Amino acid sequence: MTTQTEQTIYLYDHSLGKAIPIYTLPPEISLYKQEEPRIDPSLVDLYEPLPVGLPSRWMELSPDKTTLVTLQPALGGLPNYIHKIDLLTGDVFTTTILEDYKWTIPTVPSRMPKVEPPEPGGNTLPENAGDVFWHFDWAPDGSGFAFTLRMPALGLADADLYQLWYVQRGADEVTAIGSKAAGTSVGQGATWSPSGRHISYQGDLQTYGTWVIDLESPDTARKLTSDYVPPEFSLQWSKDSTSIFYESSSRMSSGERVKSLLQVDIDQAQVRELLRVLVSEGEEVALAIIGQTPIQGGLVVDEIHLLPDDANSPDPLFVIYDPSRSRTYHIVSGVATRLSLLDRKEPPFFSISPADDWMSLEFENTDLCVILGLPDEEIIYGPDEKLCDVGTWSPDGHLLMGRNEDEDFIVFDLDTLELSTVAPELDGTKTTFLGWVPDPSIFDELLARLAP
Repeated sequence: MTTQTEQTIYLYDHSLGKAIPIYTLPPEISLYKQEEPRIDPSLVDLYEPLPVGLPSRWMELSPDKTTLVTLQPALGGLPNYIHKIDLLTGDVFTTTILEDYKWTIPTVPSRMPKVEPPEPGGNTLPENAGDVFWHFDWAPDGSGFAFTLRMPALGLADADLYQLWYVQRGADEVTAIGSKAAGTSVGQGATWSPSGRHISYQGDLQTYGTWVIDLESPDTARKLTSDYVPPEFSLQWSKDSTSIFYESSSRMSSGERVKSLLQVDIDQAQVRELLRVLVSEGEEVALAIIGQTPIQGGLVVDEIHLLPDDANSPDPLFVIYDPSRSRTYHIVSGVATRLSLLDRKEPPFFSISPADDWMSLEFENTDLCVILGLPDEEIIYGPDEKLCDVGTWSPDGHLLMGRNEDEDFIVFDLDTLELSTVAPELDGTKTTFLGWVPDPSIFDELLARLAP
């Protein structure tokens, strides 16, 4: 919760319908006591003012939700800090990551050009920390966290440069991983394996393709494929961490364009094709990997066909959804089964349960919202409008959280079939959802101490 004077972490108990404050961020960490940097008046319009409270992109909870890591960028003459806050004890462990830079983050010598702080009285605006620092990303097993630093391109012909950093849980050292890897950039599109042992990323213009870093030998990286994978949502690790699924574009000898869903084995780098789609003239196709079901390990993939906004334009935008050709697949052991999904007049929103082979499905404009069982598409619950604003499953698969039109957090309970507002007593404040607690009992001792 963020107000004009403080930021507080709350633990919400759905069974009690009550939010309990468990930790208030110190004002330095939440940026309330920072000083505005002095900048040349001619550059004021280019400067992003200090946020009111620490932005959510600069904080991340560990998988067990007991440790909060935050970024405190250099402002008012202070260094750049990374804070690790133990929410159970209130202890704060701080690492300084660069003392001489303001609004910038350190780079790896010889890999990325050094960003010089502005000279006294000069007109050089320091890099905005939001442009340089890419969010914290915890390993799924909670063993540590990574973050990527980005050096924005200096010219139109230049490419942004990236460096991936890692901090082991309980350690103070910030390590540049892949520091001996080929190329000038490491870390774009970084994605953890479920085991927490490997991180994949996309290479630069010289090292084009998908690379993997093994944290048992973190200095180097190994190339898996020469295919470029857009970092948005087109790559996913298998649940057993042995392979990666990704989308690829190619041309056949006939000249026809093809979109393929591929699976690459990380040990042998062997690639097999799971799905192939011909791309017709005048359209674009995307294969969006929605996720894997927890029991069968089935991969849910959405095949999206897009038409141009202006067919007569020499450079159209492909943004018009084509329901006649778009479809969804459930792939198990390499066999793809097409799903009907009830209604396909508009693009659906998907969310896969972490506990069952269930999927919540929302067609926003028609208020058609259901929970389906896979692969048979059995209707588990719905249609019900109450499902239309929720899509974030609890770890046990019994609750779904979302946000309504009034920006209130809401929870739908699959046991009681009731929709409730989360912590209505916090209404009027700015709230951010930080995640479900997988084992709430881990906070029992803390709650007992806080009890009146």
